[in-house]
Amino acid sequence: MNKRKNYRCHPRLTEKPIILYPAGEYGREMLKELRRLKVVPAAFCDSSDGKIGTRINGIAVESLECLLERYGKEGALYVVNSVYNYSQIEARLMSNGVPASCILSPDIYSYCDTGIIERPIELSPYDHTQLKACYLDLLLFFPPGMRKI
Repeated sequence: MNKRKNYRCHPRLTEKPIILYPAGEYGREMLKELRRLKVVPAAFCDSSDGKIGTRINGIAVESLECLLERYGKEGALYVVNSVYNYSQIEARLMSNGVPASCILSPDIYSYCDTGIIERPIELSPYDHTQLKACYLDLLLFFPPGMRKI
């Protein structure tokens, strides 16, 4: 039996609406990964006025305030896809009352950039995409209290 195939149906992917934050290059790559898993995010979140109100690959881009009004503080799972701004985005979410258990980062570089662990060797774009997919799988596997390094 293919364990990977069974794991990809993990309930963390479907228990709450998924919001991809922000709506940049990494967010679009994560959208591709999620669609491969047959998971459709509810929205992108972004603070750029130029992106809010648009659609990216069929998914609406909305402001954090709009999403908090719709889903509340604990009603959605925010997948943060920012290499350089993870800590700022996490702080913004948490200052708006979103609990840490509703915030995920599928990108190992976000932890590296905080100084918690050293930056790994340079990866090709393909290897980086593969690493992000594996890291998302790992994050979804562990319970919320074990996700912080």
